[in-house]
Amino acid sequence: MQSTYDLNTIIIIIAFLIVLILISFFINKKKDLLRSKLGSIKTFNIISNSLIGNGNRITIFSVKEDNYLVITNKSSISNIISLPKQITENKQTSGIKND
Repeated sequence: MQSTYDLNTIIIIIAFLIVLILISFFINKKKDLLRSKLGSIKTFNIISNSLIGNGNRITIFSVKEDNYLVITNKSSISNIISLPKQITENKQTSGIKND
């Protein structure tokens, strides 16, 4: 079954594509300004990212005030684990406990 497109549908599609292209050019021209504006809001921060062997990777990140742990693998689904606040607040700079 064939359907024909009327002139209004074609004009709407072309206008939509032109708007998307204009937005793309605007973002490419103003990307430094946008990065400086959006970079000042730091709600997501990667604390640590390490390879632990056989394609497994461990990532510790923070969202606002909470810290999370993710272990990723090539063949399995990753789980996000919330880290307790008392562990993340007791940061040590060396292996010796500073009392």
